[in-house]
Parts: sequence; C-alpha cells; structure tokens
Amino acid sequence: SLLICLFQSIDVHDFERDAVQCFIEGCYEGKLKKLNNSILREVTKMSRVFKVPWMENNCAEYLDTLVNSLTFPEFRYEELLFVFEEAFYVLSKFENTNLMDKVIVKFNGTPGCKRFFLERFVRLPSLNEKQLDMAMRIAGKDTEILVSCIISLLEANNNTLGNTCRYLLQNLKLASCFRRKPDLQHRLIQSLDSIANPTAEDFRLVLSLFSSTNKKDEGLVRVPNLFNSSVTINNFVKFDDLLEFLSTSKNVSNLYMFIEGLLCWLFDRKEPKISSDFITHVLSLKEKRKWNSMSKDYVENLPRDEGTVPLLRLIGQNSSTLVATERHLCLSSSHEYNLEDFLFQERDIEFVIDGRNTATAKTLQQRKGHVV
Repeated sequence: SLLICLFQSIDVHDFERDAVQCFIEGCYEGKLKKLNNSILREVTKMSRVFKVPWMENNCAEYLDTLVNSLTFPEFRYEELLFVFEEAFYVLSKFENTNLMDKVIVKFNGTPGCKRFFLERFVRLPSLNEKQLDMAMRIAGKDTEILVSCIISLLEANNNTLGNTCRYLLQNLKLASCFRRKPDLQHRLIQSLDSIANPTAEDFRLVLSLFSSTNKKDEGLVRVPNLFNSSVTINNFVKFDDLLEFLSTSKNVSNLYMFIEGLLCWLFDRKEPKISSDFITHVLSLKEKRKWNSMSKDYVENLPRDEGTVPLLRLIGQNSSTLVATERHLCLSSSHEYNLEDFLFQERDIEFVIDGRNTATAKTLQQRKGHVV
C-alpha cells in the first residue's frame, strides 16, 4: 500500500519512468540498484521532495564516486560536464555546496583538467552568471586560462562581445594576471581593438577594464617611495633573504617601510613560507631600532590576498605590540588614493621629516587624525 500511495502521489509526467521505478524500488528494498547517470538528477529531486535522506545521500555518494574516478588523460569532456552540471544543480536547487566544492578540488588537483574543461565549457551558449561564477572559482588564481578563453571566443564570434565575455571581463581580477602574462594583455587589447561597430556599452566596459588594470602599476613590484635606491623586491627568491635585507637596510627607517617591503613581495604569491620565529625577529628588531607601532587604520586597510593573509594574520595576533591604539590615516603604498584624500577630507595633516615635526596644516572642520 505504501508503494501504491507513493506511485499515486508522484506525477509520472514530471519524471522519467525509469527514475520513478528506481525511486519506488529503492523505497521498497532500501537501496538503489538501478541508479545511473541518466536518472541521477530526477532520483535526487524525488529523494529530496519526499524526504528520503538515505536515498539523497546515496545519490550524492554516486556522484562523488564519479568525481573521484576522473583521471588524466582518460577523462572525456562529457564526463567533466556531467559531474559539473549535477553538482551545480544540487547547489542551485538545494543550496548544498559540498558536491560543487569536491568538483572544484578535483578539477584543480587533476593535471590539465581545469584548462581542458574551461576551454570547452565557456563556449556553451546561454551560460548564466552563477555558472560563470563557478567557472571563475575553478580557474582560481590561474586567471590567464579564462583570459585565453575570452580571446578565443572573440575570434570565433567575429570579435563581438557576447554575454559570457562581457561578464568575465567585468568580474575577473586581471591586474595580477597581466603582470604575470604581459603578452596575454597585449593579445586581449588586440582582440578588443578589433571589435567591429562597438556599442556604447562595449566602450564603457573596455574603458572600465583598462582603468582598473592600470590603476596601480603592479608591473614594477617595487616598494614605492620608500627607498632612495631602486631596490626591486622580487629579486629576492626566498622570504628569509628579503627579511634579512629589510632588517639591515639603513633605508628602512620605520616599521611601516619594513611591513610594506614584505607585503609587496608576498602579494599574489601562493602559499608563502614564513619562518616560525618571524614575529620574535620583528619584535626584537622593533625594540632594537626603536620603531613606533603602526597605525590601526593603516593595518586594517592593508591589501589582502592569498600571499599577504598569513603575514596579516600574524600581525593581528600580535597587535598589542605592533599596532598603536590611536587611529591615524596612514596610507599603504597599494592604497588607492589621490589628492582629494588629503585636501578635501576633514582631518589634521601633520608633515614629518627626519622624525621632526616641521609644519602642521590647518584643521579641516571636524574630523581629526594624522597623515604620517
């Protein structure tokens, strides 16, 4: 009678017959014997709708097994697309991220997999924004894969900006990519320059794109305005070598300059190795060279990415000895600022040269602080 009630309650027109049969037999026998790729999504949906947790878990385990079975170079694009689409379905319908997270980890952990998949996936028509967001998650730091895809799409579509290209260009972090791959930037510029009859929207997108990528000159990767000599931070291969240089250089005269040098080197580096005695060294150096603590405002606005977070976390854990309680406006070299920050904001400005106060600007109305 239970099976009859279940069968009568399911509108067979909404599901394939094989999926309904698999579901009902599973309810009767307590296991899914006939589950396969063609009915996986529908059985997953029925197990969710009719609240059969063990069956929903079995469907997830089935997909998990498919993901784990992907090996290079045996996998086919159709297999990759299937596990992606099924995981995306679970994510979008049930807000469950577990399967998609596993797919992304697998694609990134299998050599050649994510490039192979993304180069074909972005060519699909009518991709929505959430699907493209997942594509960007799969690419991760390897943004150049998607930039190459954009160039290929432009060439395939007679240099016409489609929705996929437009969305990726609006949302990818291109500055660090172009720093690593300047030739790729040149190729993208050539492709965009070849757009026939660009619309006003095309023009605004391209203008915004190059405005954002040229906002900061990341190509030099130097400590700007801090050293009299032009020391290129990226000349140092090891973190400890850079640490030694910054610790002994006469040009590094305060804790701000010291931290700036480390951050410029760490920015956009994957899994930087910071020695375990780093903080002990910094605290000893600060005391030895009689450096003041850093402004809280300054620390809170330092650039965060995969490379800088470990250092910023250490600073936060030792804020009582490295960060002052007073709040001053002290802008980092990577901070986006202009004259308006200094001249038209409500703050006191104190000019400091060689450690001695030489002049104090007029107080601008209400807000008080210092630019050091």
